[in-house]
Amino acid sequence: MTEECGRHGKCVAVIIPRPATDGGADPPHLGKVVIEFGDANGAMRARNALHGRKFDGRVVEASFLPEHKYTEGDYST
Repeated sequence: MTEECGRHGKCVAVIIPRPATDGGADPPHLGKVVIEFGDANGAMRARNALHGRKFDGRVVEASFLPEHKYTEGDYST
């Protein structure tokens, strides 16, 4: 994800929730990828390039997350 999104702008952070390995509950927002870009232009270019593409047999739904939700770790849209 970092490499693909990095083609469109600087990736500051990439968050990919992983399934629990200890038998506990899976983390919320499993299956989502959250990417923080260095600027809005890079984020917009990546969103436009990735939305609707197929990845691993699934269609990408790229959208923007309000900054306060990102800061709080709430990745629901």
